[in-house]
Amino acid sequence: MHPFYLEMMGLNALLNAEALWDDLALEGRRATEADVKQLLAPNHWRPVVMGSWFSLKFGRDQVGGDLASAIGLCRGTLTAPPLSVAAAIVIGDDAVPTLLDYIERDLERQYGSATFVAAVVEVLGSDAPVSPEDRDRGALGSMLAVAHRLRSALAAD
Repeated sequence: MHPFYLEMMGLNALLNAEALWDDLALEGRRATEADVKQLLAPNHWRPVVMGSWFSLKFGRDQVGGDLASAIGLCRGTLTAPPLSVAAAIVIGDDAVPTLLDYIERDLERQYGSATFVAAVVEVLGSDAPVSPEDRDRGALGSMLAVAHRLRSALAAD
């Protein structure tokens, strides 16, 4: 698989997804459930980034637990945005407890994505221990748009 992780980490998808779209969708369609689970496994942040994006191809019963586990090990801005966006779409509001745990850890250790993840929690209909800022809400809206578009592209065959 092509390593898109630098272009898709953090909020970079907002700047880079369009230029990568055809290759990204092609690689994502090739990704198997086993591939995504391996990418989300706790080894290094680089594969986790792409595991997040490619998890959109699958359902909650297939990769939801793996997404939640990856969030449980997440340490900040490189992976938290794509992981939390994928969790919102794949897992839905059942991801809230895991996302809240991440926010608490982020606030304690100052990872830098607490307010973005708080925006995800807000979209899922819950309150977080920190309020998202308008820039987080805006970035989240754009990230969700990329994620929904990619989910549709990965389902198309």
